[in-house]
Amino acid sequence: MLTDVQRAEITAAAHRGAWLMDEHGPSGWALRVNPDTLRMDSTMHCVLGQSMPDRRRLSLRQRSSYCAKLHQLGITRYDQVRYGFDLPDYVWCNDEAWAALADAWRNEIAVRVTMPDPIDVREPLVLAV
Repeated sequence: MLTDVQRAEITAAAHRGAWLMDEHGPSGWALRVNPDTLRMDSTMHCVLGQSMPDRRRLSLRQRSSYCAKLHQLGITRYDQVRYGFDLPDYVWCNDEAWAALADAWRNEIAVRVTMPDPIDVREPLVLAV
């Protein structure tokens, strides 16, 4: 079971990641992601996989393609947790954590799809702990 702090950390990470996508991702990235098929534990069905699809989709290149997408955004493989593209090790095997991460991304996507002015959502989230 996730603690409130863990849930808040996951939500904050997705917010940072969405802000990063707004700044450095493809234009209209949120419109490219299908919230119904979003699975953050899949490199093809996660936010990056859906918004920045690899047309070749070769299984042997799948992981390296994912890392190339992280590089395009200017983050390392190790920063992916901070930006909500992956979970920290201490909750990585927790299905509830993956669901919370996907829900946090769905919320970020919904805001961007429904808001007429994307500037309104680019403010970084400050989490007081």
